[in-house]
Amino acid sequence: HLRAARQALDAFEQNRMMRYYEIASPGFGLTNHFFRYIEGNQNSRQFLGRIPDEQPGIVIFGLKCERRPRFESVTYALTCNHGLTGRTEVERCVMLAMELGVALYAAHTNLDSIEGGVSHALAGALGVQSERILAPRAALLYTLNVHTPVEAADQVSEALFAAGAGRIGAYDECHFSVPGTGTFRPLEGAQPSEGVVGERSAVPEVQQSFVVSKECRGAVQRALEEAHPYEVVAHSWISMENERSDVGYGVIGQMAQPMPWDHFVAHVKGALGVKAIRHSPLVKATVQRIALCGGAGVDLLPRAIAAKADVYITADITYHRYFEAKNALVMMDVGHWESEQYTIELLADYIRRKFPNFAVLTTTSSTNPMITV
Repeated sequence: HLRAARQALDAFEQNRMMRYYEIASPGFGLTNHFFRYIEGNQNSRQFLGRIPDEQPGIVIFGLKCERRPRFESVTYALTCNHGLTGRTEVERCVMLAMELGVALYAAHTNLDSIEGGVSHALAGALGVQSERILAPRAALLYTLNVHTPVEAADQVSEALFAAGAGRIGAYDECHFSVPGTGTFRPLEGAQPSEGVVGERSAVPEVQQSFVVSKECRGAVQRALEEAHPYEVVAHSWISMENERSDVGYGVIGQMAQPMPWDHFVAHVKGALGVKAIRHSPLVKATVQRIALCGGAGVDLLPRAIAAKADVYITADITYHRYFEAKNALVMMDVGHWESEQYTIELLADYIRRKFPNFAVLTTTSSTNPMITV
């Protein structure tokens, strides 16, 4: 498959049909959009590959890097601290990609927790509506406090808003300001925008406070330094423990109408293309409120129970974990690959929206190692 992808790339290059855009470039935004919320020690990033700026290209997405190597995104951790030996399937795939000059990217927990990510794609496939994140992530926000002369306050706030400051949930351009008096004495070598070297100045100022997301901090800092009139900007960054309403794991929502249990099971099977489903004992004859998490999400069960879900859909539930449902809801295991199968189109659609003329191919073969009969 990798050799076929290389041949296709060569054909495109010969015909000069299009231009290749480096996926991780700022203009493309894949790194910023999908890779910003990597959890713990997960290796979610570009592992290898450098494509010349003018070379046309094809992107093919898949769910697993396995023995039959594919030009796909690697979706689980890869560590090569010991060097590449070719002893494992992943290492053999990486080595072949290096030989053929194919770039590999990986997305794992970051794609699980991004707004519109894995669980949201699963919810869309099942028709779950009015969805919100089941387990929001915390400690991804900062408070920025900056002291600004009154006459420059609007200039500074507009620049910070444009850089991404002041976004809270479904609201933007949010900030708070308090008037006061700032004092300072420029020392020898200073070049103050106002005041005199060696003399204390008292200036009417406002303290402006903004909420800034982790991924926007760098851009906001640069915008602050460019827009603020002072030579040295008096400001502080404070880490917040607040949860993000737009970042986290799993989804909680509801079906358009209550569904009898047997109808709901048939609906899930049809939507996901599964032959069989394992679940805990039935609690209610009809269900409507649905919690779900693509992949192995059994640890979010307490969140699903607290959200008063009728059903919690996830994968990789082991025998004893079913007891934890405690007749509060039905735990449903639909299969790991089955719950993440829409990730391929999620990534491909993002690229198509960014570059309508970009040739995006997705794998046509299943890498699911489990067969249900």
